[in-house]
Amino acid sequence: MAGCLMVPMTSAGPTPTSQHCTLGGDVHRWVARALGPRLVEQLPGLRHDLREWEPVGDGAFSLDVAAHVRSWLSWLDGLEPCDPWVDTDPYLMRFGPCQDPQATVVLLHGWPTSHLLFHRLVPRLVSQELTVVVLDLPGHGVSSALPSSQVGAMARAVLDQVVTAATGPLLIHGQDWGSVVAAECGRLAPGAVAGVHVSAGLIGFMGALPPTLPSGMRARLGAYLTQQSLMPEPLQLALVDCPVANFAWQLDKYRLWRPDLTRAEDVLGIDFLYGNATLAALARSAGTALQIFPDNRTYTPGPASSVPTSVSVFAHCDFADAKVAARHNHLVAFTHHPTGGHLAALEEPDLLATDITSLVRTITEHPPRKASI
Repeated sequence: MAGCLMVPMTSAGPTPTSQHCTLGGDVHRWVARALGPRLVEQLPGLRHDLREWEPVGDGAFSLDVAAHVRSWLSWLDGLEPCDPWVDTDPYLMRFGPCQDPQATVVLLHGWPTSHLLFHRLVPRLVSQELTVVVLDLPGHGVSSALPSSQVGAMARAVLDQVVTAATGPLLIHGQDWGSVVAAECGRLAPGAVAGVHVSAGLIGFMGALPPTLPSGMRARLGAYLTQQSLMPEPLQLALVDCPVANFAWQLDKYRLWRPDLTRAEDVLGIDFLYGNATLAALARSAGTALQIFPDNRTYTPGPASSVPTSVSVFAHCDFADAKVAARHNHLVAFTHHPTGGHLAALEEPDLLATDITSLVRTITEHPPRKASI
């Protein structure tokens, strides 16, 4: 079966609807070359395989992709990393003050994103004298998959890395599936995790879908969950084999989360959209990332967490419920926002940064109390 890559039609960048198909082996050569030495030489487990690859096919295509990929990496340029490109698995990077920060904040993404989701959020948190750790969840981005993608196994893998990377109080923010992993980290290590913050909270935070949700959107959300949880194998093969299919699947999910937008790229950024899909294509991780759905079909949270937990709820496709969150967590804040949505780190990074830093102040300055519901 042929692999596929998008071909940009103009110098302005790639268009989601155009594509070029070539042999699968050449796909990864193209992507690897496009990423350039700055990223390729640093990717754990991949660097030696990719360093010597040469461009194939249309050289202009490689140059254009390189411009876009470097654009979404440019958020790193203005930051002072403590120890950039840490060679760990799960893969992580640490930014911000290297000594005496107010706290260390770990950012956990959900599906189908990667640590690149937080490229707008990281500088805002670093400006508040916070050390920020971003990582790819196991099986996502460039992190290796675990034998099981169950939440507990992922949480233990995350804790193994971030506890040693933390300076000062450790807070973990999670979005989508990252919210479930973040809360589980708190349950497993309440002595190490000082606080948990979530947006787009799922199991342990999410209530019933609101009755006002349009029936078409409700049906599509259910169809996604059924396909990804009960029949994942054909989809996993397709997404790994063809980067364009993976890009299209991701883009459709983003548009489902924000049906009010004519163009999701206008809010999320074409550089992030293309870069996130490119990273998955390079690492061949689209299939392993999807495994989080079938492996957690029967997951239920354990005993209520004792770790102070703050929840942000944004306007679009964010179904966290205060009563559900309080039942499973030590809830100290529950904040509604009239804007933003499922990918708040891209849509409303200022609001999200404010909520996270508010939890930092709660933890560091005041004894936490449970929020009133």
